[in-house]
Amino acid sequence: KISFAIIHSTTILLPSWRKLCTTHKHKECIIPRDVQTRWNSTYDMLRFAEQYCEVIDTITSNKMYGLRKFELDDDEWKVVGNLVYVFKTATLFFSSDTISTNSNMISTTDTINNILQSRGDCKLQPAVLRAVALGRATLKH
Repeated sequence: KISFAIIHSTTILLPSWRKLCTTHKHKECIIPRDVQTRWNSTYDMLRFAEQYCEVIDTITSNKMYGLRKFELDDDEWKVVGNLVYVFKTATLFFSSDTISTNSNMISTTDTINNILQSRGDCKLQPAVLRAVALGRATLKH
């Protein structure tokens, strides 16, 4: 939603976003949107948000822009980082041509379950741990 707000405010937010990108020494580009029909768009969006967190923090913390509802605290940024890690693991796994086939379905499900189970040993945020647990439960059914 923040991406939509910035793109459609061509006279205020978009120029400010571009200036903040330059100020924080980032390439001027727009926040990718999460699209259900596009492979890996959630990961792309979260990775971008993690990389541009200073720019996002600056623009969302300024009352003048009306984006305070999108402001993230430190714990929420940790969740973003955790999700990037989880999505990256899944993406790398499913990007292999030999793994994601119908004939490998049971072994693929077992491997995903093992990957998600091993994430319990990492220092993930409670919300991410719960999402991983739900993902594992879904795979078991």
